[in-house]
Amino acid sequence: MTTRTRRSQSGTVRIHPYIPDGVTDQQGNDRCLQCRLPRNNRTHGLPERTDDEKAAEARRTGEK
Repeated sequence: MTTRTRRSQSGTVRIHPYIPDGVTDQQGNDRCLQCRLPRNNRTHGLPERTDDEKAAEARRTGEK
């Protein structure tokens, strides 16, 4: 798993995939296991992968 960083007005944001922790807050929302932020937070906004990246991942995992 790779983590990307993006520079923003508030500083460096560590971009990573959302992994639910299975515990809901008072409003019934799940949080990320890694950063404890909600799913819609910008830290979970991974960039779209190109077709080449998808094909390379499929080869790596043995899907093709």
